[in-house]
Amino acid sequence: MKHLVLINTVLLLFILHYKAIPQIATASDAEQYQKAYEKILDEDWKTAIINLERFIAAFPKSEWKDDAMFWQCYAQSKSAGNLEQSFECYQNFIKNYPKSKWVNDAKMHIIQTGKTLAKQGKPEYAALIKPYENNDDLDLKLTALYALQNMDDEKAASMIIDLYNNSADNRLREKVLYVISELDDPRAKDKLIEIATKEPDRNLRKNAIFWLGEQATDKKTLDLLFKVVNTDPDPGLRKHAIFTLSEAEDDLGLPYLVEIAQKNADAELRAEAVFWLGENASDDETMKIIYNVVANDKDPRVREKAIFALSEASDGLGMLYIADIAQKNGDIDMRKKAIFWLGDNANDAKAIETLSKICFNDADSEIRKEAVFALSNAPDELGLVELIKIARSHPDNEIRKTAIFWLGESSDPRARDALFEIINSNQKQ
Repeated sequence: MKHLVLINTVLLLFILHYKAIPQIATASDAEQYQKAYEKILDEDWKTAIINLERFIAAFPKSEWKDDAMFWQCYAQSKSAGNLEQSFECYQNFIKNYPKSKWVNDAKMHIIQTGKTLAKQGKPEYAALIKPYENNDDLDLKLTALYALQNMDDEKAASMIIDLYNNSADNRLREKVLYVISELDDPRAKDKLIEIATKEPDRNLRKNAIFWLGEQATDKKTLDLLFKVVNTDPDPGLRKHAIFTLSEAEDDLGLPYLVEIAQKNADAELRAEAVFWLGENASDDETMKIIYNVVANDKDPRVREKAIFALSEASDGLGMLYIADIAQKNGDIDMRKKAIFWLGDNANDAKAIETLSKICFNDADSEIRKEAVFALSNAPDELGLVELIKIARSHPDNEIRKTAIFWLGESSDPRARDALFEIINSNQKQ
């Protein structure tokens, strides 16, 4: 399965200063943000900046926008090596996102950068960092915490767990929680379980659930995450636990996702599980399970998410099932959804042939029009060839008009020539 958090040496110390738990919003948000975030962890700063810029442009209202802006500042500082530019970037970030969870981290970066610039002979920065220096105490504690982690002995582990138990500062406890997740000590695992199930602070519980998922290689941990999905009173945490199950190594979470997708009483949770099944599907057996959700689930939202999951499966594993739904499903709306995704993924002659068959043979005019649109949206040029054929010879004039309209939206010279041909043919008649 895809592994969202890959800790590398360069970022390890800095990771103590941030929450590495993206909040799952829409599928497209998740995909785009993950791509950019992975480049940060790979230290591919230039690509990270490009991906982050694309994300911000594509999703201006995303709940991850502040995350993206924060990492853009960080990547810029690493890529350009311009400390003054980095300093200004973080200042703007704090100004624009004063309530972001990243504000304290940005302040720490400003302090560090300002001190470096002051030592380089720019004393004005010593004055500029004064408003931010109330974070120094936390910074020192985090440095000490990192040093404790490196000791890797039983006493250090006890001290780290005690620090979590005795601290009243949730910012510090959040960082300690990350360090606990990294400890190779059975008490650390027990502490994560305790936090995930009993901690009053929602954000700390969420982080603990995530870090448990990173270690979910035993039945006890997987069962615990499954229990969170089924019994936790917080809907957001239940969804988060589903995501965490999807991230378990070696597909260990898949049987739990299947159980949720097929039997959970909450339609939103079934839809969530179906989505992550599709994201991680690597065999036909999983495709059949998702296909059966389309056929049997009573909630249209779940069925629609299952169709999308089939369309998203790697290596085109779900497209045969999409084609079947497009032609045979008893729900017109589901057929339309399947036809759309069939066109969006129509990279071979077989998919085009299926859409053409629907255009010429289906009894429902709305379905036929949907197939025409799908052909116009198909990424392969075969779609254009078939669209021209429909515009020239389809027996239903309404369908021909629809095809002609979409030809007019094309910039391909063949579309223009076909339209001229149709005009000249009508004039002769």
